[in-house]
Amino acid sequence: ASQYAKEAGAKRVLPLNVSGGFHSRLMQPAASALREELERIQVSSAKIPVVANVTASF
Repeated sequence: ASQYAKEAGAKRVLPLNVSGGFHSRLMQPAASALREELERIQVSSAKIPVVANVTASF
């Protein structure tokens, strides 16, 4: 991506220490698709107890 940006005329490229391009507007189509899918599901309380990792409490 850095090389592409430089070839496209970028004066400066600052690499980000992230696992993906989530900061980029290029992710907007994926975000829109995810939003549509999430709007189709209903989230509710768990029907069985869930043990917390940190406190081991329910």
